Amino acid sequence: MEPSALERAIARLAASFSEVTEGDLALPARADGATVGDLYRRAVERSAAVAGLDPALAGPAAPADDLYGGGYDVAYRRVARAAARATRAADAEALERDTAAWARDVDRALGLEDV
Repeated sequence: MEPSALERAIARLAASFSEVTEGDLALPARADGATVGDLYRRAVERSAAVAGLDPALAGPAAPADDLYGGGYDVAYRRVARAAARATRAADAEALERDTAAWARDVDRALGLEDV
């Protein structure tokens, strides 16, 4: 089965979050002053709300032994997959659009937009 547009957007944002370290959380990501950390929290909170879950269920953001990134992708995927399963078709488009925008903003903040 081919992944939906929402599933592809979730995978892309998770890939972006896999590059984020604790020090990257304070990087400016958007003109409105939102940081990478703000976008991470928004993505987790929005996904949790769509799935009807407590955002705390995403678990710890960063495994202590992750040398290559902060593990933010792991925590995000926990709630984002649940959101994708729970999303009605009408809501999937809006969540996909927001998820894709967050991925672009995080990539830009990390200097990955041309990768």
